[in-house]
Amino acid sequence: MFASFVSLATIAAPSAAAPSLSWRLENPFRLFRNPADFERLRVPANTKLETWFAGIGPQIKGDFLPYRRTYWDPAGGENTSGQYEAGYLRPTSHRILLSWRDAPAGATCDWQIGAQQSWRAPCASTTADIPYDASRRAPSSTEITVRAGDGSTATVPVKIHDWLILGLGDSYSSGEGSPDRPAELRVDAARKVWDPYPPEESRGFQRVWFPDGGKTPQVAWWDNECNRSLLSWQAMAALRLASRLADEAGQEGATEQYAVTFASYACSGAEFYDGIFTAQANPPGVLKRAAAADETYRAPSSVQHSQLYAAARDLCEGGQPVRAFHGNRRLDMFGCAAPRRPDAILLSIGGNDAGFAKAIMHTVLPQAGDGNTAPGAAALGIMHKTLGTVDGRAAQTRMQRMSNHYRPLATTLESTFQAPRDSVILLAYPNSIMRPDRLRANGAGDYCGLEMRAGMEAARVRAGIAKFWWHFWPTQAEMTSAGNDIVLALQTTIKRALPDGWRYADGHLEAFKQHGMCADAFKAEADSAKQATDAHPENVARYGMPRHKVVARQVQPLENLEWQPYDPAQQRWVRTPNDSLRTQTRPSLAKSIGGAFHPTGAGYAAMADAAYEQLTRLFDERRSEGR
Repeated sequence: MFASFVSLATIAAPSAAAPSLSWRLENPFRLFRNPADFERLRVPANTKLETWFAGIGPQIKGDFLPYRRTYWDPAGGENTSGQYEAGYLRPTSHRILLSWRDAPAGATCDWQIGAQQSWRAPCASTTADIPYDASRRAPSSTEITVRAGDGSTATVPVKIHDWLILGLGDSYSSGEGSPDRPAELRVDAARKVWDPYPPEESRGFQRVWFPDGGKTPQVAWWDNECNRSLLSWQAMAALRLASRLADEAGQEGATEQYAVTFASYACSGAEFYDGIFTAQANPPGVLKRAAAADETYRAPSSVQHSQLYAAARDLCEGGQPVRAFHGNRRLDMFGCAAPRRPDAILLSIGGNDAGFAKAIMHTVLPQAGDGNTAPGAAALGIMHKTLGTVDGRAAQTRMQRMSNHYRPLATTLESTFQAPRDSVILLAYPNSIMRPDRLRANGAGDYCGLEMRAGMEAARVRAGIAKFWWHFWPTQAEMTSAGNDIVLALQTTIKRALPDGWRYADGHLEAFKQHGMCADAFKAEADSAKQATDAHPENVARYGMPRHKVVARQVQPLENLEWQPYDPAQQRWVRTPNDSLRTQTRPSLAKSIGGAFHPTGAGYAAMADAAYEQLTRLFDERRSEGR
């Protein structure tokens, strides 16, 4: 156990040795049901999440993460995709662990909370549930007294705060691309469940394998409906704050302790008016069921309410739905006179409204088929339609429209949750297509080019494109266009639209330039000067898939068993379609590559560190104000 006890005792009767009565919160990070999960995942003092994640990354497989041991019920409430269990967001008590050093061995003592509750328990240690009123926005304060059989007593003051962190947003907030339980790839030579090779080239190669022929998905998320993960930047930032506060509680002279209550409603695919203000029509869970021929799904959405409605309902005692409109569109809102007010709101939103990932995909796809042939042009048309790409001009138009949505959201957060504007932390979308070997001191530099050719085969197979119709050869000019016209434009648009008072977390942007989609191509192996050029395609292929080599264009086998989705040695912080396929493999190839162009666990950790800097600053300000 990392945590130590707060100790402060007063003695009311003579004693040969001064007794010391100590206490600590049993569970500083209340999202986890089992306090042992917090202790196991606790972020060490003065350690960045990027470093912490490098230590746990190789262990993330199976049920290593407690994604099924939280207070989120995936099947709970009103036929929705899930709901936090009653009492989690409005706790009525906090359990503490009490210890009396030098207590009589084996003796039983009388324990008392204030002037109310009393019980008998061993003198050495016991537990107590300290009453808490979530509606008061004030800590619970009381005293614990212990009385031994010889008449000696000890009293310790107990003061407990509960800091509520609310998470809202899209796939960059939910953790898309980094499932809690990633796929485990195996060799299955007996059958062809999913195979990127033409049949004549696939003999003896390792295939992507599904248990039960795909009926039982291996991949699991904290919330499967929204692809919400405990590896999201929001969850990791909250965990780091809880770890810091638990460390401070153990310092000598500390007289109060903080529990962190974290609740995320973020959902992959969310937009302002498709997820935030209104119920989301097609979250990932709906599309997964739609792809399974033997399953039915409820249209238009299995997420019954908007994120704002669901959060307000869970934070409220009483309340009712509110009739509200945006133009002719009915909003999904919930009104409450006295909700529990969040202490911090973590948010990323706007990327889907602008078509961010789909615009990147559009730009990096080839501009013409192989040899400008009719089959090649047809193949590209199928690809763009299947992947739902958005061209740069459309993305620019959507960005301008999207920029008008932040102020209404700020007003709604104030009116619905009574949350001060400076409690909202908006995270910047990273630039993931910079060349790490050509960055300049001012942050400018070149973009990826031909290095992007590895990692895209899964996207082509998704569209059913024959391999000989075209090859993926993005030029540096095309990537520069994507960087300037889409990535930088989106970052600039959002920053300009930032509502007054909101905090903007962008401390991860420079680091991401070193870890973009082509970073592994430039990682030094034996020779620091060795780069992934046509002379050294093996560096590009290290995290690739079956691909056309630069010279011979021969299909090569994928060593599936070597793939580690959270390998700390991997320099790339963004998933390619091939990465996504191998990390969140599903019977539906469409959803298997849904994590493409989203961060890896290491990328989310870097984003969480940036958010944590704003979060811990907010916490320190509130504590100095006595709140």
